[in-house]
Amino acid sequence: MHYDLNRLARKENFDVRVLEKLCRISDILEEISQDPLLKTRLSLTGGTALNLIHTKEIPRLSVDLDFNYRHVDDEDWGTVRDKIDDRLKKILRAMNYTSFSINATYPLGRITVDYTNQAGRNDKLKIEIGYMRRFPLLKNDTRMGFHHLGKDESIKVLTPKREELFAGKLITGITRRTPRDIFDIGTISQLEFNPTLLRKCTVLDSLTVEGLRFHELKLDRVFNQVSMDTNLANLLTRDSRRSTDFSKVKENAIEFCEEIQVNLTPSEIQAIEQFYDKGEFNPDLITPNHYKERISREDAEAPSDHVGTFYWRVKAVDEMGHEGEWSKSLPVQIYLRDFNFTINPTSSKIRRTRYGLVKITAERLGSHENIIDLSCSGQPSGVRVFFDAIGAVPSFKYHMTIAVEEEAPLGTYELTVTGRDSYNNEHSDNCQLTILKKPTVTISRINAGEESTFNIGKQKILKVSISAMKQIENAALTVKEYSEKPSEVPSPKTPTYGYISFETEEIENQDISNATIEFRVSRDWINQNNIDEDTIKLNKYSAGEWQSLSTEKSEEYASHIYFSAETSEFSIFAITGGKKKPSPYNWLTGWKFLSALSIIILLLIILAWRKKAPKEEWAEEVEKPPEAPEEERPKKEPEEEAPEEEEEEWGFE
Repeated sequence: MHYDLNRLARKENFDVRVLEKLCRISDILEEISQDPLLKTRLSLTGGTALNLIHTKEIPRLSVDLDFNYRHVDDEDWGTVRDKIDDRLKKILRAMNYTSFSINATYPLGRITVDYTNQAGRNDKLKIEIGYMRRFPLLKNDTRMGFHHLGKDESIKVLTPKREELFAGKLITGITRRTPRDIFDIGTISQLEFNPTLLRKCTVLDSLTVEGLRFHELKLDRVFNQVSMDTNLANLLTRDSRRSTDFSKVKENAIEFCEEIQVNLTPSEIQAIEQFYDKGEFNPDLITPNHYKERISREDAEAPSDHVGTFYWRVKAVDEMGHEGEWSKSLPVQIYLRDFNFTINPTSSKIRRTRYGLVKITAERLGSHENIIDLSCSGQPSGVRVFFDAIGAVPSFKYHMTIAVEEEAPLGTYELTVTGRDSYNNEHSDNCQLTILKKPTVTISRINAGEESTFNIGKQKILKVSISAMKQIENAALTVKEYSEKPSEVPSPKTPTYGYISFETEEIENQDISNATIEFRVSRDWINQNNIDEDTIKLNKYSAGEWQSLSTEKSEEYASHIYFSAETSEFSIFAITGGKKKPSPYNWLTGWKFLSALSIIILLLIILAWRKKAPKEEWAEEVEKPPEAPEEERPKKEPEEEAPEEEEEEWGFE
């Protein structure tokens, strides 16, 4: 097989993995359609025939091949069955499939083929052949064109007439109740067909199911419990996954089946009741022009535990209507065929853009030898689920991968994982999925012995450098800064600037040799809290206590001071700083200061006192010089009398 799957995926808008599986089964089908033995004996049925033969725009892909065996001659059909298995094995080997197994039970033959897909992952495909429908309900099968999507060609294959094929899908959907079957019923409701033939084929097909009285079914109850699951979502185009309203799909399917119920004729209802009440088949259910064979059967009911040895009477009716009954009883041994089904863990927290794994365990009970088909439902849009394989024979342990896309809605959801087999056993287990915000950093790879630096870009944490001791791949780091102290840690003994948590995915503490955390502290906080810059530390919470890490100052700016610290593991961290200590008292310096202060104060007091005291009290006596003779003394000019100043009167009028 050589296909450009990426180009094909872009063109058709389907997933690469599912497209590859479809191309593989299409190649196998092409070989079967050319084999002289197989092309006349294997009639393609089921969802593959519906979606790739009868629709113009493929509504969904199909990933397995379902056939009904047709007995075309007088050769013992058991011998023919062995020949079919041999031919299929030769075809698979010629196509370079080397790992496959055949699980042959009486009503069903199943071939499981293991292969490695183009992405390098292990995968499986299935080929199933039902040996109960050895003749078609309608007279003859037909050859129609199957759309080989990989080659964009049409392959002529044997398949039932459309009314018989559609009726089979209706009854399968009612009994199996998978989202794929309900989706297919909705597809059938939009196609062309003969409504009378479809109704009669539906009645005939319903008689092959134990206790299924089609006219009494409450179809809304049958379908309402079914919800969209990954098995269906993975088969749709990317656009359809977002646009498909599955509740509307169910409404269409219910209305379509109810319309068939409403149009049942009284004779058809009577024939159904006669068959289940008396074990008598009415050959007039369908006209001889279309009907292939007449069938009669008498049902017997086994006890509810379905385990033990029981005795049935057998009655036969030939084509002329003559009845015969065996006179002796036929012992039938019924064995337990069931399985236990569990998943672990039952709750997962996954961040956007990340994925998680859930282990699925199925244990065989009794003689169970059938494949269990796995599916999941309940996930919101943006969440995709993949299984290691779609189905396997128990006992087995598989993984379910839950991939959460970036647009997935945050919250908690209940997923239901279900295992079903063709024995009508069905078991489920629940898993709680919590979707969290996307991680701060995704790490594609760090080789052992190398260091990588990642920008965090938070308010406090700026960068983280990780030195790997072992190779780290597909990992993630989520950094969260808290406005308040997390409840799970105590308060540090010194003032705290902030708390930070580091959550890792796919990184264990033993995987790293060292990590350097670069952070910054606001000067406003330092000044307001009187913090000594030299005491600022990054502290790690470990073993129930805070441990100070080696912290160095790297840069200083007007608004922040930058630091780096080293740690050997990721945890919850706190940025702290100690308060400034008061300076010690210097007695010598203090004595001199006090003395000088005392002298200054004393001088100020003296100056103030002298200004207020009389002049004679403080002036010093000075020796007067001898007076000159009177004639030598300068004569004084008579002084003018100053004019009298008028006294200003104050008063009020």
